[in-house]
Amino acid sequence: MDRGKEVINNSNDDVNVDLSCAMEGNASLGGNSFDGISKKTWAELTSEDIMGMKFEDAEAAWKFYNSYAREIGFSVRRDDKRVVDGCILSQRFVCAAEGHRSQKYLNRENRQRPPRRLTRFDCHATLRVKYDKTLKKLVVVDFVAEHTHELAPTPNSMFMKSHRALSEADKALVPVRQNVKVKRRDLVKDFVDSEKRDLVKDGDEETILDFMESKIEDDPGYFYEYTVDEEKHLDNLFWADSRSRADYCCFGDVLVFDSTCKINIYNKSLIIFVGVNNHHQTIVFACVLLADETTESYEWTLKTFLKAMNGKIPNSVITDGDIAMAKSIQKVFLGCQHRLCSWHLSRNASANVKIDGFVEEFNKCMNLEGTPQEFELAWMEMLARYNLSEHEWINQIYGKRKHWAEAYLRGQFFAGMRSTQRCKSQNAYCNRYLKVKDNFIEFIHDFELALSRSRSREAREDFESMVTQPVVEDHLKSYRAQMGATYTKSSYVEFCKELKKEQSFFVAETQRHGEHHHIHTISEFLHPEHSWTVSYDALEKKATCSCLVFEGTGFPCGHMIAVFKVEQLRDIPASCIKKRWTKHARSGIELNNLSSTMQISPEFACTIRYAELTNMCNRLCYLGSKSLEGFQQAIVGIHKLVESLESVQTSSVSKDQVDKR
Repeated sequence: MDRGKEVINNSNDDVNVDLSCAMEGNASLGGNSFDGISKKTWAELTSEDIMGMKFEDAEAAWKFYNSYAREIGFSVRRDDKRVVDGCILSQRFVCAAEGHRSQKYLNRENRQRPPRRLTRFDCHATLRVKYDKTLKKLVVVDFVAEHTHELAPTPNSMFMKSHRALSEADKALVPVRQNVKVKRRDLVKDFVDSEKRDLVKDGDEETILDFMESKIEDDPGYFYEYTVDEEKHLDNLFWADSRSRADYCCFGDVLVFDSTCKINIYNKSLIIFVGVNNHHQTIVFACVLLADETTESYEWTLKTFLKAMNGKIPNSVITDGDIAMAKSIQKVFLGCQHRLCSWHLSRNASANVKIDGFVEEFNKCMNLEGTPQEFELAWMEMLARYNLSEHEWINQIYGKRKHWAEAYLRGQFFAGMRSTQRCKSQNAYCNRYLKVKDNFIEFIHDFELALSRSRSREAREDFESMVTQPVVEDHLKSYRAQMGATYTKSSYVEFCKELKKEQSFFVAETQRHGEHHHIHTISEFLHPEHSWTVSYDALEKKATCSCLVFEGTGFPCGHMIAVFKVEQLRDIPASCIKKRWTKHARSGIELNNLSSTMQISPEFACTIRYAELTNMCNRLCYLGSKSLEGFQQAIVGIHKLVESLESVQTSSVSKDQVDKR
């Protein structure tokens, strides 16, 4: 695909790229002045612009092509070159995806683990320079812009081998950020240690609220709310940044949280609202510090959560067995399926029933993937076996079976989760950064550090999924190739698990209801007593299975795949591909029509645009600070742009006022 001329210039360089600067003043376009194309963005450069460019040496050509590749979204490497008497007469630079992986490596026998994902796709994108004896310079004699693979977004360029070095703008920001961080901590300490020494708690509370308010200046989508007690001390504190709120728009179908973490000097409960992203990683939606764990506090928390998330109620929620929390969920999250953590239930079973073998039987009943009738039968058999019909805890937990028994929860989407383990893992991860003696401001700083590290891992997975492809095995090769290009790296692994199960199933019977509607009975090899029913509509290309695995996990089950083979489908139907597991799970968030596509507030759309513009100004500030001339030019340009945008804002406000009248 050819995206080489379509990618919008990104935040890491100024919008109108000065290419002569990129080549350190050593290049020109033919015999013309380079100013003719210096106003173009990297993405606007054409083959005609680049062919014939001149460079003093191969290093200058490399810097140009590497800078171009960084903006367009690919990595480059040096290839063939011809050197005579230490002078480079010709040099070829290619896309890092050039060539193929050796078939000898792919076909290696007795492999202990799956082969690494493919990174080379026979890409022909290249730039070649040749020494011109008359000009005594290297001249571009060959340039190919088209790529055979998907290009990576520019923010992910830091993961590409040829772009891993810090840019000059980033290097310049390092001491600035360090100084700001040190000064901020010093100011906080001075504030606490001065005249408010006797009111440390009050001072700390005032500082954290000032800090939260200042965050809105940098991140207009930053949300926080708090309550105070009768003595006007900070009671509950809720916060979520714009990134977390955007994540909830894409992955907020399943919500997980518990209140078992206390990690601050005020002994408040830390509740972290988490979910799972398209890489099957834990992501944070919001956090709250609670003074107590009453029903009123939980109701305030959940109502504030909905307010922060534009009223979007999750489809499913997983929590521990806290009674106050359960009541609040039932009252605030109307229509939401509440599931109790299987790990907590298993632990409570062990604590309340001291009988050998009971916990194993209890877990079998809890995880039974059958019908409610099959669960009831298994439950009664267990009670009779251990004589527990009159046991108080047993009867109490049985009354809640619709919130924990898999037989009653089948078909409800929980993204493959049955416990709050992701919450506990996130708490454990954060504990590596948090200190028990942290005051409020230190706690928030340390928590943001943990969150930024977590998001860095997510960005790495985005990059790996985008620029690599799995090695496709022969079994159902067309399905593997399709899903390898669609799913993220981790999601593809989960899909292949179901694909492997398909080998044990076969279609035992097919009933035709009309021309397009078929009902298939699926049996398992060597286990004819096991059967499932798959209904397939050939006209709408929709399939449903009695196992309800697709509805619960978002991946087509092995039974459905067996039917796709019988129906002679070359591709998995789009109706059986859940977008939240794909590479483009976030594609619904558009900068220009975010509020309409995701049904969120215009203010939140403004947040996304603000963050993008802030990043784009990074390079501008760096270049403008390098010299007095550059500074003055930047100031003049910024003033003109601000005046233009203010006039746009004024006219927009006037129009809104007229419309309201």
